[in-house]
Amino acid sequence: MSDITEIPFDQIRSWVRSESAKGRNMKEIVAELASSRNDVTILSVTDSPENRHQKIVGSLQKLSANN
Repeated sequence: MSDITEIPFDQIRSWVRSESAKGRNMKEIVAELASSRNDVTILSVTDSPENRHQKIVGSLQKLSANN
């Protein structure tokens, strides 16, 4: 398994697809992605637009505080 923290941002989608093709559960893949990367925000389709917006703003604030 590749270390998700070393994969360039633009290759994450391909990594997710390859991990899924290996038979890994999507929930497990997304959980690993969310816990390993600070440049990725996971949004739910069940989130309200306001909640999605707040998640994005919160992530951007954390990212800018770390830089």
